[in-house]
Amino acid sequence: MRRVETVSIAELVREFINKNNLANGLDEARMPEIWKDVAGSYVFNATKSLSVSNNKLFLSINSAIIRNEIMLIKSELIKRINDKTGHHFIRDIIIR
Repeated sequence: MRRVETVSIAELVREFINKNNLANGLDEARMPEIWKDVAGSYVFNATKSLSVSNNKLFLSINSAIIRNEIMLIKSELIKRINDKTGHHFIRDIIIR
C-alpha cells in the first residue's frame, strides 16, 4: 500500500496537543524557562517563586528595584511571553 501524504512527527505532536487541549498545561510547565528567556538571568535569579493561574503570571520578587522595573515594562513582558508560547496565554502579571 502506498502513502499518499506524509506527515512530520512535529505536525502529529502539534495536532495531538491541540486536539487534547494540552497547550496551556505545557506552557505552564515551561513558564520558568520562558520567564528566564524573556526577563533575563538577573531577574530570573531574583524571582523567588513563579506560578500561573487563570492566565495570570504570579511572581514573587526579592528586590524592590526589580519589582518596580517589571511594573514599568509589564505589557512588553506579557507580549514577549505570548510571542514565545505562540498564543495569548498570559493576560496579566501579578507581583507579590
